[in-house]
Amino acid sequence: MKKRMTAMMMTAAMVLTTLTGCGYAMEYDGATLEISMGNSWRNTEVEGVKSGYNPVHAWGNCMLLSRSDTQRTHQDRFQFINTETGESVEFKSKAAEERTTASNFVGCNTVIEYDDGTVGLVMYEHNRREDTFVRYCIEVYDEHMNYLRTEEIPEEFHQNAYINCWADNQGNWYVESGSTLTTYNSKYQKYGDIPLPAGTYIDEMVRGKADGTMYASVVKNDNGGDYYEIYEINGKERTIESTGVFNHLEYVEKYVSHDHIQSYLVADFVGGGNGYDFCWNGSDGLYGYKDGEESKVISWINSDFPVGEVSEAYFMDNGSVVALTGRIASHQYYLCTPRTEEEIENTELISLSTLGLLAPMENAVIDYNKAENGYRIVVVDYNQYNTDEDDTLGKQKLQEDMLDGIVADMVCTDGMHFENLANKGIFADWYDLMDADESFNREDYLQNFFHAYEYDDKLQRLAVQYSVHAAMAKTQFAGEEEGPSLSEYAELMSRIPAGMDFYDFYNREMFMEQYFQNYMNAFVDAKNAKCYFDTPEFARILDMIGTLPTWEELGRMDESDQANRMPSYFESHLAFQEDRAFIQDAVFCQPIHFRRENRLTFHDEPVTMVGVPMDYDEGNGGLFRADFTVSVNAQSEQQAAIWDFMKHLLEEEYQSSLNDSLPVHRGALETKLNDTMHMVSATAFFGMSEVPIGESNEEEMGRFRTYLEGIQTAFYFNERVYDIMMEEIEKYLAGDCTAAECGKLIQSRVSIYLSEQS
Repeated sequence: MKKRMTAMMMTAAMVLTTLTGCGYAMEYDGATLEISMGNSWRNTEVEGVKSGYNPVHAWGNCMLLSRSDTQRTHQDRFQFINTETGESVEFKSKAAEERTTASNFVGCNTVIEYDDGTVGLVMYEHNRREDTFVRYCIEVYDEHMNYLRTEEIPEEFHQNAYINCWADNQGNWYVESGSTLTTYNSKYQKYGDIPLPAGTYIDEMVRGKADGTMYASVVKNDNGGDYYEIYEINGKERTIESTGVFNHLEYVEKYVSHDHIQSYLVADFVGGGNGYDFCWNGSDGLYGYKDGEESKVISWINSDFPVGEVSEAYFMDNGSVVALTGRIASHQYYLCTPRTEEEIENTELISLSTLGLLAPMENAVIDYNKAENGYRIVVVDYNQYNTDEDDTLGKQKLQEDMLDGIVADMVCTDGMHFENLANKGIFADWYDLMDADESFNREDYLQNFFHAYEYDDKLQRLAVQYSVHAAMAKTQFAGEEEGPSLSEYAELMSRIPAGMDFYDFYNREMFMEQYFQNYMNAFVDAKNAKCYFDTPEFARILDMIGTLPTWEELGRMDESDQANRMPSYFESHLAFQEDRAFIQDAVFCQPIHFRRENRLTFHDEPVTMVGVPMDYDEGNGGLFRADFTVSVNAQSEQQAAIWDFMKHLLEEEYQSSLNDSLPVHRGALETKLNDTMHMVSATAFFGMSEVPIGESNEEEMGRFRTYLEGIQTAFYFNERVYDIMMEEIEKYLAGDCTAAECGKLIQSRVSIYLSEQS
């Protein structure tokens, strides 16, 4: 079986070397991260499902779907699908034909599975004007949904229990009333009461085990936050016991929060469900529970579904799973089946470790896998190790695994301490792969973009699409020089006219978050492990921060003062047009964004691309910010296939298709520049309405092209450096040290950190 499970044992000396930070290359053969196709399932779209139909119930290999038509017929319309045979039946309920008033709505509350193979649709008739339920009955159908009979439900039974009642496969009823779950037999005779845990209520119940055991989603409240906990219900013994599986609304990484448990609990397991007591749909996969253990059954990304796209999932008796994508009235239905042994045997696996995949990379992996070219990328998302209490555990484990020699064929290095890993010799040089391919010409691309992502004179991480971070100011105030040094930048700060704010930031916290996160490159040279906090320029910035109001102080201002400090987006435009603000941060994801800033913010007055001040940078102060970066294991045996995958993302066709990112391919860039000259409107901000901005011209797009070609630096952000900065700046703001002393403290701590990473 051609699985990349070549985990090699490393010597104790080698492990010690890597952990002590010495810059020796690691030596091992191939990728060492264990992967398999165990939870990678094949999916095909279920044919014949009518548009707008949503799931009501699943049993055996069948599903019942419905579509409510409240405007015309005031009834549920049903579709029955046998996912194994393809049988499809559309029908209307008998209760709709027999309703007492034409305007009453008739729908289905739940479905009862009987041991003889028949099913009962629990129908209700609702008088919407009086908001009363006038009838409850059970319509019984055979396995092909041929109508058999109608059984009336006594009015005294459903009169006060139409919202919170459920039935098992024996026709036994479970009715919630206050803090009690009351059980009845199929004749509506009371069994007894099951006390619910204090302060809880049942949100939904489903049948799990073949013996009829019911599982309930019980809503609890923990320090002000609701969460679901799954309980096992024994109706005859009148007991309720927690399974230990829960879903906290505040955390969605492992169990996705929904309004009701049906959205993440898979019902109906008689004779199927791979033996699980119950299952639930998480954001990244389908999970199963049996024998007190929970496990991941299907990985959605490795089954060619984007993470978070599957909204519901249902196990069939034959072991297949129906997965639903989209939301109510727009569902797409897919039948998922395990991979065949032949398919597994004839597929070469490429491992990819990541801390979550951004949509462009995720879509690229899915498209590559769907092509079925003999290779398959298997994603290992280390975010699975995060917990409610600590969302950094995944990152820690990924770093530790790689330093211990547990390395995938490919690594998405976003959010990681890249320099630390690169110094261990883990990654190959993409230039070697490019130059070995006679069909690939580096000259077709922005060479300065590749150069910005070099480390130790090698391209150890490859990006294929990006945005640009810059800063703009009117030329009359900033002069014509682009990319000032720190001292020149400080000089700009000191000579702005009276009454003009340097930034249009409205409070201290926002300034620090925006400025130090987006401008960390001004003070940290990651490539050379140097920093520049012990400078008069940094102290000058701290002094300016000290003059800004805090969120708390803004809250105490009267409304007129707050309006001046917290302008709307369009008022922010006016601040620059009326010379009340100096520097405008700008992010360009498309050439049209450059035109938008020139027109909306500066009314086409001459502007200078000031950029980010960097003493160590030879460029124009702009920053490339890649959507994602990929590194290749220097020891991987799959480098040729990996290069084919990444080269496709560099080809002109793919680069030209980018909608929210800039291309690195020169031909694709020229196409976008030319197209932009004929655009006359743009989205103003955060998806607001299109606003007129007038046509661009060759001169404006030429300036943008020249600016892109002059950028030499990649965006850098390190959360540890940011935390150090914030810790020391808080001391300065509290009056415990001067701005200069604060800079020295940050300089010392960050210098030590950077040296440890190198």
